Parts: sequence; structure tokens; C-alpha cells
Amino acid sequence: TINLQSNNLVYQDTGNLDIDGNTLTLEGTGRFQNTGNLRFNNANSKLTISNASTIDKITTGANVNSGKGLDIDDSCTITSLTVTNDLPVDIASGKTVNSGSGAKDISLDSSGDLQFESSGGGGTWGGSNDTIDLNGGTLTVSKTMTIASKFTVNDDSTIGIANGVTLTANNSTDVNIGPNTLTIESAGTGTQGGKITPSFDIKFDNA
Repeated sequence: TINLQSNNLVYQDTGNLDIDGNTLTLEGTGRFQNTGNLRFNNANSKLTISNASTIDKITTGANVNSGKGLDIDDSCTITSLTVTNDLPVDIASGKTVNSGSGAKDISLDSSGDLQFESSGGGGTWGGSNDTIDLNGGTLTVSKTMTIASKFTVNDDSTIGIANGVTLTANNSTDVNIGPNTLTIESAGTGTQGGKITPSFDIKFDNA
């Protein structure tokens, strides 16, 4: 456990700080200001954020098991999250994760699968100035929830929504697909299928 007292900063050098097969808990309302990445590098890596902390940089280095990964118990700030592997996420009901900087929220890269799990609380990811960069990865939504971030499509990417689940995407910034393929899929059909309710238009803006 790291207790981040209010207004205090914890600095880390440029190397990755690997969680390994452990659970790292961040408490308090201070800031973990890390130049290198806080990294999920093991199938059992788990990061629990139990107060309104700020964490600068998080990344993946291994596929993480269901029930592990990123466990958000309180509203907090994650300035940058880069996903190149399977990463389960659980946001407690009524809580919100945003980037704080308004610059970048998530980079969802090739082979990355950000998984909002069915057992999770269904909290909100992002704010009106935050961005999810779809860089060839997959966004898997298995719990009815809201994503308030903007989407950018920079490579062929997928949004998967589980049966009976509604993803409310309430950022009003239009999504330009460009020369890429954006696949929105659900395992179910008709009223049993997953559903996305966007506040934006998805635009075909390239020949």
C-alpha cells in the first residue's frame, strides 16, 4: 500500500515499476507522479485505487486475469493509460475516472483489450476533454456503463458490447473513421444484443 497524502507527490525514475503478481493499493488524495510506467506485467497484477488519487502513467506488459487488473473504488485521475494486452477494469458505481490533463486518456493499441467486466460496478470512464485513441485494439464492455471520452480511430479497431449491455457514449465530438475499419459488435441479436447509445455521429470521411 502507498498512502498519498493530500498535495504530496511521489516520484519514480524512468524505469517501469512492475506490479508483478501482487496487489498494489493507492490510498489518499495525493499524486503519484511517475516518469516511467506503473506496469501490469503479470497475469495476477492488480492495482486498487481507493481514494481520489492521481496517477500519471500506467501501461501493460502481460495479459491480466479476470478479477485482477485495474480496480477503481473512488473517483480518481489517470493521466495516461496505454493498453497493449488484456486489461480488466472495474469502476465502482457512481465513480468516475478522468485524465485530468484534457490531453490523453487511453491509448488502446494493437493486441490491447480494455475489458470493463460484467462483475464491475459500472462507473464512468472519462470526461468531455478526455480521449480514447483506438490504435488497433479492442474495447470490451460487459457492464452497462458510460464512457464520456472522445474517440479517435487511428487503425482498424473493435468495440465489443456484451448481451443485454448498454454503452452510453455521451461525448458530442464526432468520430471520423478515416481510412480505417471500426467494428462494433455484439454476441447477441435483437433485444438481447448489446447496444451503444452515442451522442456523436460516426463519419465516413475517407474514400
